[in-house]
Parts: sequence; structure tokens; C-alpha cells
Amino acid sequence: MLLLLIILVFALIHGDFINELDFQKKFISGLFVFLLIKQVSKPKLIEYSFVFGVLTLIIYNSIYIAFKYAQGVSIDFSYGPSIFELLLIHRPYLAFLTVLANFIIFKWIRGGTSIKYYLIAIISVVFCFFITARLGMALHVLLIFHHVFKISKQIKIKHILLIFVVSTIVGIVVLKNPYLKERFRIQSDFETTYKKYKAYEIRFIIWDCSFETLKDHWTFGVQSHDNLIPKMTDCYVSKIEPGRTKKINYYKNEKFNTHNQFLDIWLIAGIPGLLILASLFVIPLLKPKQYQDMLTVLTLFFLFMMVENIFHRQLGCLLFGAIVGLYEPKSYKLPWFR
Repeated sequence: MLLLLIILVFALIHGDFINELDFQKKFISGLFVFLLIKQVSKPKLIEYSFVFGVLTLIIYNSIYIAFKYAQGVSIDFSYGPSIFELLLIHRPYLAFLTVLANFIIFKWIRGGTSIKYYLIAIISVVFCFFITARLGMALHVLLIFHHVFKISKQIKIKHILLIFVVSTIVGIVVLKNPYLKERFRIQSDFETTYKKYKAYEIRFIIWDCSFETLKDHWTFGVQSHDNLIPKMTDCYVSKIEPGRTKKINYYKNEKFNTHNQFLDIWLIAGIPGLLILASLFVIPLLKPKQYQDMLTVLTLFFLFMMVENIFHRQLGCLLFGAIVGLYEPKSYKLPWFR
């Protein structure tokens, strides 16, 4: 709530209050979801709905991909525009949904729920690796290590076998996935790989422009997205070689956001906004016993927000509001949501 207030006050000072309010309507909807979820008396029901909703989405999307393949549509998960036609949700967010579903499943299993739910977890991991969602794959690996660490004292032979089976399946998917090498731009040596990756990865230009813009506005930001977007777009164009018309037009048309939620907040709300956002992740660290599950959730969101502007998408805002609202301890309310 306080973060939204700071953003809108800065926009009012800059004369862009109405446009910024319209821009923040997704964030406001996420805030309402947070407040509603906080009133839920049966969180387990929400968890079941979420997990089986994600499973349904995976199955439906898999059938859709198979149907498209049968129609002769080229399946290439290493190429961005191609993937938009095959996935029902933007790839990073679809992968992140599978990660959050597995967080819930692993929590259930540690709480004594049947290990049969590992089957859904395996399906989520395999699907994420199949669509070659880079951050999603990394978060799944991190989450699996976290889960193994949590149950290390309870591990029996059957658990070791299960972990081995899951690791083997994931390994096969990785090795046999024809799109993974191209997705990571892997070449014969590191230098060539880095050059190719830098040429294709838009975040190199975006983050460079973000920090360049911050040089002149690091204290209070540029105070509105109406002011930020043209500055960033002009910077993108200046970073591209003049003769590459197609790439220049691509960046002009897309008007990419910062692809980092912390940079975005810093750029529009300055140091005050950044400190408020950062406090959301720092305060639970000071009270780890009260925020047990939420610490894991916030770690996942923190890593996701390092490469995505989740508050720019309706799904991102609703997801953040719902999941954080579900796992914030009922007796320990974060001060800016009171």
C-alpha cells in the first residue's frame, strides 16, 4: 500500500497522476486479491485449487502442442515468437506457476501428505524443462535441493530411489531436448557462446539503459512510466548499430520494460520506493520462525523479479497478491498492508 502511495505521489508531482494510476491498476487489483486471500479460513482448499489448476493447464497445453504438431506446425521452443503460438501463458509465467505448484506439493509431503503427489511434481518439472524456460528450470533445481535439505533427517531408501528416478528423468529431458542447446546459445567455446548469448539476450541492452538512466535520476527516479518509457526506448535505439533497421524497429515497437522489478521501482519511485520494496523481502528474514513458508515463497519471487517486471502483468500482480497473502502469517501482518 505504501509503495503504491509513493509511486502515485511522485506521479502527481510530475503531473502524470491519472496515467500512472491507470498504469498501476494491475497492481491495485493484486492488492485487493492479497486482502481477500488474507480472509480465507481454509488455505488448504486454495492450495489444492492452485496445484490442480496448474496441472490442468499443463495437460491442456500439452494436448494443444501435440494437436499443433499433428497439424504440421513447427515446434521450436528455442525461438521466442514461435513459442507464443504454442503456450497459453507467457513462458516465464507458465514456468513460474509450475515452480509455485511444486513448492506447495513439497510442503504437503513434508507435512505428511502422500508421496503420490511427487507424480504431479515430476510432471511440472518435466514440462518446465520441455518448454526450456531458463529461470523456471533453475528455480525447480533450487526448490528440489531445498526440499531434500528439509527432509534430510527423514530420508529412507525409498526416498533416495525416488530422488534418483526424478533426477534421471530430468537428466534425460535435458540431454534429449533438442531446443535446450539453442535456447542457451551454447557454442564450441565460452567466448563464442557469450557473444551469441549477448547478441540475442535483450536484457543486456535493457539493463545497460536502466543503469544509464539511473545515473541522472538515482535519488527520486523519473517519477512516472509515461516519462520512463520514452527515455528507455531512446536509449535502446542508441545502443544498436545504425544499420540494423530491423532490430531498431523491434526495440521501438516493443518498448521493453526494465525486465527487473527492482530497477523499475527505483526508476519511477527512486530510493524511497526501492527501500519499501526491499523491506518486503528483508523483514521476514528478521523473524524467520514467524515467516517460515513465506521466506521460501519470497525467495522464489525475489529471483523471478530479478528478471521480470511482475507488476506490469495482470497475472503477475494477481499471483503475487494471492501467494504472499496465502502464506503471510495471520498473526504477523506486514506494516504496509495494514
